[in-house]
Amino acid sequence: MRALTLILLLATKVAFSQSYLETEYQIGLLNSSINAQHILDGSGFLSNDFKDQFINDLDEDNYFFIQQESGSKYRNAKGWSVGFKNSILGSIQFPKDLVELGLYGNGQLIGQDLSLAPISVQVVHFTKLFYDQEINENLSTSIALVVGHQFANLDVKKGLFNTADLGVSVNYDLELEAQFSDTTNLQIYSFNGIGFAFGAEYKQDIENGKISFAINDLGIIRWNNKTSNLSINSQYAFEGIEINDIENFNDSSITNELDKIEEDLKGVTVKENYHYRLPFRLNAKLSQNLNNKIANELTFGVDYINNFYPSPRWSLQFHKDLKKHRVSLGYHVGGAEHAGFEFAYAYSGDVNQIKVYTKQANYFNPESAYGIHFGIGIRKILKPKQEKKNDK
Repeated sequence: MRALTLILLLATKVAFSQSYLETEYQIGLLNSSINAQHILDGSGFLSNDFKDQFINDLDEDNYFFIQQESGSKYRNAKGWSVGFKNSILGSIQFPKDLVELGLYGNGQLIGQDLSLAPISVQVVHFTKLFYDQEINENLSTSIALVVGHQFANLDVKKGLFNTADLGVSVNYDLELEAQFSDTTNLQIYSFNGIGFAFGAEYKQDIENGKISFAINDLGIIRWNNKTSNLSINSQYAFEGIEINDIENFNDSSITNELDKIEEDLKGVTVKENYHYRLPFRLNAKLSQNLNNKIANELTFGVDYINNFYPSPRWSLQFHKDLKKHRVSLGYHVGGAEHAGFEFAYAYSGDVNQIKVYTKQANYFNPESAYGIHFGIGIRKILKPKQEKKNDK
């Protein structure tokens, strides 16, 4: 009897395990402080009222997040899959004082000590060729070969700026480090680095729901020996130019002063190999079935991308299934973007399946729209030959 039960369980698992081809694409530009209304109001002449309101709406530290990812994979009914994923990730962190200096210039900020740090810029472009394997019905692992295309890091650790009273002097104190990949070949899929990555996912059914935990992109890229490592530590004070004979004055004094600044800002650049840690990703979800006419499932999730999210991104989604259709509406906080709504729609046919989604569903209100995002996924179920014959 036990043997018969085991055979039935295995047969059931095989019957519900399907091979499929899947492709997905998403693109987004999100931020924490600047909404669509700011952009609409900022066209044309910028009044002082607009500048004041714009600066007041900023946080002390502000963030932009850029994401473009595409990939495809084949999953076999036996539990393994192979595929590729191309990722472009970018993040920018900047202080309010930097925007204030850009909008007003130093003329209206006389006597103020401005802190133009921290400023952080990170951009990376890489492709993964991966293999996934299910260890059992709860655990799966992945390994990937990673090809590095481009990357750039900028970290401004100190950026002090001051214009003295009456404008008698201008002073700055700057300290920064930067690393960037080879710029002699700027083709988008240049081969500038090689590395590896690991990942794992655990999922389990619980009473009236399920939970899952995942970590991905745990690895490094070794960029080639044409990678630049730049370091600048510069202090400068400009106290004007002394003019003894105004009739014979020429611009050489100004040129010499500008040359002095340019030379000081060149810093020290070293060409060498560079080991870059991939931005690993953490994800956890808890789904609970609901007995409700409006929604039949609730999902609570948290996501984190190391070095690109200043804090974890928390989300709560309600799902409604209507035969082969699913509609999802949620709300998120944290991450590198302003809090807002998100939306997804999925169709699950017997052979063809599609999903469209957005992490920024606040387009209906410009004052709450802090970016754009769109994603689409397509899956084609591959039926066994015998099943295809039976369908005919």
